[in-house]
Amino acid sequence: KCPVNYFCPNSTVKYPCSSTSLCPEGSTSDNSCPAGYYCPPQTGQNFTCDLGNYCPPGSTAQTPCEIGFECPTPSDQNECGSTYFCDTGTIEKRKCRPGYYCTDSTSEIICDLGKYCVEGTTSQANADCPAGFFCTTADTIEQCEQGSYCPPRSTRQILCPSGFYCSSDAV
Repeated sequence: KCPVNYFCPNSTVKYPCSSTSLCPEGSTSDNSCPAGYYCPPQTGQNFTCDLGNYCPPGSTAQTPCEIGFECPTPSDQNECGSTYFCDTGTIEKRKCRPGYYCTDSTSEIICDLGKYCVEGTTSQANADCPAGFFCTTADTIEQCEQGSYCPPRSTRQILCPSGFYCSSDAV
């Protein structure tokens, strides 16, 4: 019988397996470690790759899913796209969180005060809290109450000065 880490195409010849191959006892060919598994060198064994890791064919160790990618299974690694954020080890991509913006799938940046960033925001350039509203945080928006006014980028209501009238949508 052919020993571990060797393959024997016939009963008289024995060849060493490559370091990225799976060659258990009795192997007749040099088999690449399958996708979704890793095969540590010189073991002749394969191990299931854990979720959040990526193991393409020929893996000798688990590799965490790269930042900017999602790995729904250990044998698949897919780019996330610009409105999504995928940290290292991501199993399922998710939209950039409310209150943050994602310029690409590798960074999630908190929006500045006075901004209103909804889920999936890719830039805060056009995310000013609108006139007539105030945003206490970058993911909270409230309408200005009558007797107050809220110019663009307001983080709080401003009481209408004495002698002036401010409707609920006043700027």
